[in-house]
Amino acid sequence: MSNKTFAVLGMGRFGMGIALELSKLGAQVMVADHNEDLIDQVKDQVERAVLCDLSDPMSLKKLGLAQMDTVLVTMASNLESSIMCCMIAKESGVGRIVAKARNVRMGDILTRVGADEIIYPEEESAKRNAIRLYSNEIRDFFNIQDALSLIEVVPRSAWVNHSLLELELRKKYGINVIGIKVKGKIMGNPDPDRRIEKDDTLLIIMNKSDVSKVF
Repeated sequence: MSNKTFAVLGMGRFGMGIALELSKLGAQVMVADHNEDLIDQVKDQVERAVLCDLSDPMSLKKLGLAQMDTVLVTMASNLESSIMCCMIAKESGVGRIVAKARNVRMGDILTRVGADEIIYPEEESAKRNAIRLYSNEIRDFFNIQDALSLIEVVPRSAWVNHSLLELELRKKYGINVIGIKVKGKIMGNPDPDRRIEKDDTLLIIMNKSDVSKVF
């Protein structure tokens, strides 16, 4: 995941939260917003922070969006800027454009001008919280593709004091452990011989359809 590059356009609460979480996971994150105060808040926690008028095509073209794997357009309150960002990202050849929309109509418009995926924050929050409430083991839940989910889970008691090598989670459950969070810090590519502790949080990727079967 450390090789993935993201541009997050718009530093409202949602955009800033996404940018910081991606950065914590090891991604290379560029953020842009017209508000200097918001840029100052996040600039030391991401790869690059740019002051930019997100409604101006010339300013957007200077961001170098073509170098990004994914562009996230997060200004649901500003349709004009969202449209412009999606269009410029598409023209730049970005492979994956994800846009936040406040309703289905806005989502349809952004899809027409270039967005590949639409996020409806209230709906996504409801889904994530429903899954968390359904399982005592799931701490957080993110859809990363149609069929895959990134999940933070607390280890089962039967997993504690055993190594990933011993547990064979991939073979038994289709679980790929990509990181372990220890005291708030994420260890990527965890040592398969390290024994899991009860206070660990496992970062796993698995098929969305298998989540309810396993947890």
